Amino acid sequence: DTFAGMSRDRGGDEQFLGEALVGLRDRATVATKVGYSHDPDHHRNVGSLMAQLEQSLRSLRTDHVDVIQVHEADFRRWWSPDPISAEEAYDGRAEIIRDNESYDFAGAPVAEFLHQARQSGKARFVGVTGKDPRQLARVIHALDVDTAMIAHQFNPVMRAAWALIFPVTAAR
Repeated sequence: DTFAGMSRDRGGDEQFLGEALVGLRDRATVATKVGYSHDPDHHRNVGSLMAQLEQSLRSLRTDHVDVIQVHEADFRRWWSPDPISAEEAYDGRAEIIRDNESYDFAGAPVAEFLHQARQSGKARFVGVTGKDPRQLARVIHALDVDTAMIAHQFNPVMRAAWALIFPVTAAR
């Protein structure tokens, strides 16, 4: 899809939003996320993550976002440099952080990225998103974040986020 020459993928939505907000930026709350890049090691590289944020700022035509979030912060790639084996790749949950593994959440490059984004003023607030409430709760407990978003796992049937994530966020 394109609109006025802007692709809807690879930042096109941000370009579209940036165009729409010209002259109105102070009247909008703008949020975006990091997590996709052509750099194979970008999940473990502060410079690559900052480059993603800078590209988003250019596309959005602003010097800061109100919220920057780490996309799928419950995935191992943020917290461990260990690759996923071919056997594990067949399991749809192989990328989620594991109960039987310890992670240095606060010492990971992405934690430093969030700190730098906030301290530099390029993001007013920092946060995480994820799909697995149990694992995302581990991340939230360990990091200094302002926001958390759980995807696909909070509805009348799936209520784990209510017990695992909401108490942490409410306390903060």
